[in-house]
Amino acid sequence: MEIIWMPYSDSEKEMETATFSFDRVTSNVKLLAGLLVGHETMDYVLSIYQKFAGECDIIASALSIEKLLQQEDCSARNGGVIAYSHSHSTTFHLISDVKKRAEDIKIGVLCLDAHADVYETHQPLWKGNVFSHLLESGLIEVLVLFGVPAFRHGIIFETIPRFKTQVVFVSHLLSAMEMCTVFEDIFFKNKVTHLFISIDVDGLDTQLQKYTAMEYCEFSVLKNLDYTLPGNLKEKTAQEIVRDAVWPKNPDGTVRNLKDFGIGISTEDVRRVISIVQNYAQMKGIKLGIPAGERQILGDIVELCGMDVGGRTAQAVHLLTSQIVTV
Repeated sequence: MEIIWMPYSDSEKEMETATFSFDRVTSNVKLLAGLLVGHETMDYVLSIYQKFAGECDIIASALSIEKLLQQEDCSARNGGVIAYSHSHSTTFHLISDVKKRAEDIKIGVLCLDAHADVYETHQPLWKGNVFSHLLESGLIEVLVLFGVPAFRHGIIFETIPRFKTQVVFVSHLLSAMEMCTVFEDIFFKNKVTHLFISIDVDGLDTQLQKYTAMEYCEFSVLKNLDYTLPGNLKEKTAQEIVRDAVWPKNPDGTVRNLKDFGIGISTEDVRRVISIVQNYAQMKGIKLGIPAGERQILGDIVELCGMDVGGRTAQAVHLLTSQIVTV
């Protein structure tokens, strides 16, 4: 097995670790809490702060997820390659590169994610529309998404042109039998020849497991309060600061919701889904991975960024990597 880190654009790099100060976050949270007593969003921030307050020493010594994963044991189990990346947008470049050398293969993607990443393609490529670009460019045939909370399903299909609904399936979790029916309808009927597995760690159960090395997790709220507050702070300004920590803006002006992003799925459930689709693919003669010379790129694990408190995110990634390469 080989691990490769995919390059990312500076504009999508999130959560630098070098200058983080939990002491500064503590000071800011206490100041804001005094100004916003009984404020619903402030109470949410306080609940997150209290969840991590007992880990001050661990937080102070936390390493970046990239440094931890560079220690991954790459001893060969098979000839497979796994790509790690800070951004889901690199999945487009990886698959595009392969298709240039293997035009005749038909790629189906199984993605586990809390978001569908199918925004319209009139925007330049970014992590939020990576699969729209892949589908519309003909680089992949079909997309099956698990882990997307039910409250997002309606919005997702509003953003997918009608002709795509035959090649895109979105759900949270299904039974093994239901999954195999989906794979038959989506992968087999569309004559997929190669399966690529893409995991966005945003889709994991970040709240219960306290994962931190990703964008959509509760710890990101504290990261967003790690700066020196203005000296002329007033209550209205305090409300805006707390709002922007919980609902920060993307570069394009859209807002990320770090409060109501839904309960993710456990690593055990992710491994179960991967195992089911691997067994299905082998039964149907669908090749696992996409060809890169004599090796196969089995999949990628993306949106890995920032501090990994307690090494918990790296441990989850190790488990998922082990499942992907266990074929």
